[in-house]
Amino acid sequence: CGLCIASCPALAIKADQGSDDNIVAKAGAQNLVVFACERSGALAAGNLKELKGLKIVTVPCVCRIGENVLLKTAESSEKIVLAGCHENNCRSIKGSKKARTRVDWINKLPGSVSRDIHWFPVAANESERLQQFIKKTSTK
Repeated sequence: CGLCIASCPALAIKADQGSDDNIVAKAGAQNLVVFACERSGALAAGNLKELKGLKIVTVPCVCRIGENVLLKTAESSEKIVLAGCHENNCRSIKGSKKARTRVDWINKLPGSVSRDIHWFPVAANESERLQQFIKKTSTK
């Protein structure tokens, strides 16, 4: 799932999933980046019409998106959404809870950089709900 990789304070754990820099590069400089769990958010986003400035990055679990990735992505993107499983449906057990906790923590950091980072729990069959959230978020 990537939880150990994103949680390692020494950045000593690596995996075939790609480095933090590779994940940030996949996101690119966009208006809205959605990091989507391959089991929920990515499936729900499958029917989304690509909006201008929207990039959906599929990850094994949103818990893979650590603070480092969020902050680096925030440097070049206006808004970020972590679209993961509903908390009690996460195959990684603690993955969704950890992702939500990270978003809450990042949004409480003091500083002059404006952050628009959101956690959004979604099931694979909630395409319409995710689309409405993305439209609402992209127009803020």
